[in-house]
Amino acid sequence: MNTNPHNNPEEIDIIQFFLAIGNMFKRMGNSIANLFKRLFYLILDILLYLKKHYVYLTAGLILGLIVSFFVADKQQLYYGKTLLRANYDSQIALNEKVNLVNDLIQKNDTINLGRLLDIPSEQAAKLFAFVIEPVYNDVYLIDDYEDFLTLKDTVVYKFIKYKDYKANIKSNESLNKYWLLTIKTTTPEAFNQLNNKILALFNNDETLKKRKENYLTALSLRQKKDIKSLQDIDSMRQIFNKVMIDLAKNKSNGAANIVVSSDRVRGPEASYNLFFERKKILKDIEVVSQKLNKYDDVIVMYNTLPQMGIKMEHLIGNKHVKYALGGFIIILVLLIFKDFNMYLKVYEQRKKASGKS
Repeated sequence: MNTNPHNNPEEIDIIQFFLAIGNMFKRMGNSIANLFKRLFYLILDILLYLKKHYVYLTAGLILGLIVSFFVADKQQLYYGKTLLRANYDSQIALNEKVNLVNDLIQKNDTINLGRLLDIPSEQAAKLFAFVIEPVYNDVYLIDDYEDFLTLKDTVVYKFIKYKDYKANIKSNESLNKYWLLTIKTTTPEAFNQLNNKILALFNNDETLKKRKENYLTALSLRQKKDIKSLQDIDSMRQIFNKVMIDLAKNKSNGAANIVVSSDRVRGPEASYNLFFERKKILKDIEVVSQKLNKYDDVIVMYNTLPQMGIKMEHLIGNKHVKYALGGFIIILVLLIFKDFNMYLKVYEQRKKASGKS
């Protein structure tokens, strides 16, 4: 007989449901704990194995180090870096030119490489690689985002936020304008003439040159128009100033050609409007001047390449470390192979013994 009439099947099902969830999390916790425990014992086994054979492993390490002193150094490399901005949608051309340069370097075609960069073939032979990678920096991208919005209707502002703008650029490298170019050479003096040559490589491209000329021409016309408007406003202000001075001297006189009265200047040419318009035009002249400077080249170098290349150094590239590590690994592989061979022999003996029985 049910002693608790308030219990019902729905309450029992809920209790069982939560018990099942609790058991599931408990099993998951136990599995994770067992995984870490096995990993810990695996690390201990590896350390014990290294301790068991440390004499042989140390001998391999020393042997590799000794060999490194009798092996000639590989070719020493030097590098220089420059941050580039690709104007006029030249980022695709930038990558294509870099790939072309690397292809000529791989083929050891110093003659055509020298012609492409307009440098002597002897200097082209010193080039080792061009490495280019995109740069996504908020300081640069925000300015481009503002320029992007100025070309759009105000309705677009609410739909394209900066984070969406940046995400789209990161998902499609062909939209990115900023690139870090690393040039690797075999001698530190190979960077002397490369600054101007890199710019010329793109400024001489006919398609990109045409885009540049059209854009700069439009900016120049806009600048001339702003300067002419500024001159007209200044002339108008001088006229108004003269009229207001005359009115102050003789309030009974009126102006024949300008709409004024004895107490105020009327119409769109009022003095406060002229000040406002002048401020707007001055701001536009400033923006145009900045754009003329910003888009003066197809490829803009934010910093020049160093006069002398920087020596490339890294731990794995050090021949002593590399050969010592190689000797250690070779001995370790031989020891593992020896133990595995012994395991196979024991397994074979057990299999024969079980077959006889």
